Amino acid sequence: MKLNGTTINLYQNTSGLCTTCPTNKYIYNNSCINCTGTVQIGTNTYSLYTKPDGSCDIRIDVPCTGSRNYIDENGTCQICPTTNVLTYTNGTSGLGTCIIPTSTDRYYTENNIGKLCSNDRLYINQNGSYVCLPCDSNTRTYLNNGVCTLCNDDAFFDPITKTCTACSNVVRGYVENGICKVCDISKKLENGVCSECLSNPRNYLDKGVCKTCETTKYLNKDTNTCEECNDPRNYMDQNRVCQYCNKGDMLKENTCTRCSDIPRGYKDLNGNCQVCPSDRIFENGQCKVCGNNEREYVNENGVCSICSLENDYDVKTQTCSKPTKKPSDKNVDKNIENISGGFSSLFATPIQQASWGVGILIVILMMIYFLKKSKS
Repeated sequence: MKLNGTTINLYQNTSGLCTTCPTNKYIYNNSCINCTGTVQIGTNTYSLYTKPDGSCDIRIDVPCTGSRNYIDENGTCQICPTTNVLTYTNGTSGLGTCIIPTSTDRYYTENNIGKLCSNDRLYINQNGSYVCLPCDSNTRTYLNNGVCTLCNDDAFFDPITKTCTACSNVVRGYVENGICKVCDISKKLENGVCSECLSNPRNYLDKGVCKTCETTKYLNKDTNTCEECNDPRNYMDQNRVCQYCNKGDMLKENTCTRCSDIPRGYKDLNGNCQVCPSDRIFENGQCKVCGNNEREYVNENGVCSICSLENDYDVKTQTCSKPTKKPSDKNVDKNIENISGGFSSLFATPIQQASWGVGILIVILMMIYFLKKSKS
């Protein structure tokens, strides 16, 4: 009934007493019923529905059962666009609301249908559109009092404690592309950069942990240990940092030089650069013992040389000396000298030949003079 234009839910119960019905219920056949279902009044069928103010009322029942249909607060059947979010007051039909999705209300569109993302799911913008994902779909999310929470990029999510920690408070934490990460112990964290351990020649792995040699020491790659800077291939640079020449190079004037650029430089069987001594033969990048080839010997200056053919070469002692003459050789030389003298007279000059002729003529005249004198 209405009193001064206001509806008052009064009815007479079975005891004949006038009783008030709660506003969220409806008086039907002298009873107070729940605000669901339908009622028959005369020849018309009415639907019970709850108004926005919470009170129960009736409206003429009409077909409003489509997948996107709903009854608005005025009791009118409406169609909610697929781009909007449709929610029902009770169940999946009847009184409902049709709302345009907004990010602040956790609305999103899926298969062209607007939906509401629940708090226990991850509501995030991907490629310009909001999506609703399971909370564990991102490695940096966790449930915080039933609300799916995403760590800030500059914070680190601890999967064990399921909490977010500032990257600056994380052991071996560093920021890469705006994301906080933890540098593995097998890598080197230096100046906020996590890199492969062996990318630095002074780093080495010790039982899976990346370590660095002190600046005054060098890394011996053969033993994988840090050693004092006294190796033949080591030197201290201007910053007092021990530097190490690669195997096969040689330290020359505090500079690592390739073995091929070192005079008489060669690599031994261990791959180390050596200088071939002067008492050996350096040939085609190899250092050979002097004496392996014919007539090789080490001269008085300590240099491996070839003994010339005009000298004597002793194979056993590998020495080279000037030839020595034997006593019998002196007679041979005298005969050779006489022979060469005889031959030389044959080839005397005309002046020499004329002087010899005058002398012979004088001798002949003197012989004739003494011969005549003896006859007289």
